[in-house]
Amino acid sequence: MDPSSENERRSYVRITYPPQSGAVMHVGSDRLHVADISQCGIRVFRTATGPAVSRVAATLHLLCGTSIEVKAELEWQEEKEAGYSLSAFLPAGLIERELRYVTLHFD
Repeated sequence: MDPSSENERRSYVRITYPPQSGAVMHVGSDRLHVADISQCGIRVFRTATGPAVSRVAATLHLLCGTSIEVKAELEWQEEKEAGYSLSAFLPAGLIERELRYVTLHFD
């Protein structure tokens, strides 16, 4: 991703996963499929019909084999998706490792 692109407002690399093939975020007993991820945020596919949880403590399981505890706050929600901002940035090296994995296995 080129952060200087006219169409892209994000300043961090964003990894977009193929549908139902990406990372998973466990929030309590709920398992949420990750649509995309960056160092500072996560977009998940929602399975519940009610409002999304406003603050979560979760375990993020990445495809590269790493799991990490995260805390996040709800930024927006739609019927089938929700966007969370992370309370602490994910390490850049972890994002790079995950991007390499996704590029090698899905492109």
